[in-house]
Amino acid sequence: TGYEWRTSLVIQRSLDGGQWENLTDGDGNVYVVTLYGKEGQDSASTLVTDLPNYVISNNQLTPCQYRAAELPAGWTDGDGTDQYLENGDSYNGSYTVAYTQSGTTLTVTNTMATTQVEADKQWIADPGNVPTNIILELKYLDADGTTWKSFSPTARVVLNGQADPNPSLPYYEMAPDNATNWNAVWTDVPLVMPDSQLDAQGHTQYKVFEVTVPSGFQMTQNSATSITNTQTIAPSVHKNWGLGIGTSLPTSVTVELRRNGQTVDTVTLTAANGWRATFSAQPKYDSAGDLYTYT
Repeated sequence: TGYEWRTSLVIQRSLDGGQWENLTDGDGNVYVVTLYGKEGQDSASTLVTDLPNYVISNNQLTPCQYRAAELPAGWTDGDGTDQYLENGDSYNGSYTVAYTQSGTTLTVTNTMATTQVEADKQWIADPGNVPTNIILELKYLDADGTTWKSFSPTARVVLNGQADPNPSLPYYEMAPDNATNWNAVWTDVPLVMPDSQLDAQGHTQYKVFEVTVPSGFQMTQNSATSITNTQTIAPSVHKNWGLGIGTSLPTSVTVELRRNGQTVDTVTLTAANGWRATFSAQPKYDSAGDLYTYT
């Protein structure tokens, strides 16, 4: 197609400055112009020519006034042109329409309503054992109510535990609260994304995701905008046998791993695995930062 966005406007005429009607050509077709733009292009224009300055109305020479009225998002040829947007109306649920005129230049401005999303990234780990280059991504909930969709391009922030001194994008790392509580912000986020699931206030629902959980840590999604990484350990067990004369080994032995007295994992030891096994990764600390005891 060669473009990323498009919008259509109907050309209208007024003979009294109050009543507007759609302009038509000699065949009765409504005069509609469509503007196209690419990613990052925030405006487009066209020149409408050969419009008469005067017409005969009620046997009088009457001056003409013209304006461009924006049609709803998604309008295509063949759709009706009576549902054009008035000043202050919403375009695509995300923008507010405003019309201005300077001389013969008619301008339609769509202003996006925005919000700001802040996220915190917490670490529970051994002192000095905090990874860097952690990537958080902001996504929005699709209209299906299930799929979290990425922006294009993706809205990702790289965290290193220090504020970005010269952010070039509207999303960046802010100053950390401390060495283990980092912060990110996404500014100029659309209050309403097209084709998204809305909350009770009619706003798009957003959520922050950790792109890759660092090795040796597990991730807990505390809320839509809060993530904690907790350092993990992988306990192992080795079963030694002291057999008396005429005693044979069992086929297998089941061993439990207990965290503060509660069973959290089991493994089966056999001759095939050398009576050795490693339990699944377990958090080293609780949510308060206290060490767990494993037996």
